[in-house]
Amino acid sequence: MAKFTKIAIEKTFIDLLNERPLDQITVTDIVNRCGVNRNTFYYYFEDVYALIDEIFREQTNELLDNYPVESVNSLKSGFEVATKFMRENKTAIFHLYNSLNRGRLEEYVYDIAEKTVDRFIHAQAEGMNVSEHDLNVLTRLYTSAFEGVALRWMSEGMSVDPIEYINDIDRLIHGVTKSILKNASKDAADTSSSDSSRPQNSKKN
Repeated sequence: MAKFTKIAIEKTFIDLLNERPLDQITVTDIVNRCGVNRNTFYYYFEDVYALIDEIFREQTNELLDNYPVESVNSLKSGFEVATKFMRENKTAIFHLYNSLNRGRLEEYVYDIAEKTVDRFIHAQAEGMNVSEHDLNVLTRLYTSAFEGVALRWMSEGMSVDPIEYINDIDRLIHGVTKSILKNASKDAADTSSSDSSRPQNSKKN
C-alpha cells in the first residue's frame, strides 16, 4: 500500500507537469489531485524537487533493469530505452527544461547516457586489450555527444521524434567503435612490446 501511494504521488506530479510549468505546481496541487494529505506527501518527499530527483532515480534504475541485450551490438536499442520516459512525457520534460531546475534534467540526461554508453563500450571491448582509461575516454566522448543531441532536441521544442536522431547517429558510427577500440588495443600492445624490449639497467655491485 505504501509503495502504491508513493507511485500515485509521482504519477500525479508527472500528469500535472504535462499540463503546466513547474513553477505553477505546488504540493497542495499534487495532494489534492492525488487524494492524499500533505503529511503523506512529506512522508515520502522533502519537497517537489526531491520528488523530481526520485523520479529520475527510478527511471535510471528502470533503464538498467530493462537494458536490452541487443544493445551490446548497437547503441540504437539502448538509447530507445533510455529516452522512453522523455518521449512519453515530452511536455513535462519541456517544462523542466525551461524551468530553474534545468540542471536536474541535464544531470539525468547525462546519467542515463553515460550508463547506456558504458555498457555498450565495455561489451564492444570484450576480449580486447584496451585500458580502462581509454574506455572511459571513449565513454565520455559518446556520452557528451548524446547529451548534446538530447538537449538540442529539447531547446528546439522537441517537435522531431528523437528516434530519428538516434537512427542517424547509429548509422554514422556503425563500425566506428570497433575500429577505435582496435586502435586502442594496438597502441596498448605496441606500448607493452616497447617496454619489454627496452634494455634493463643492471645493478652494479
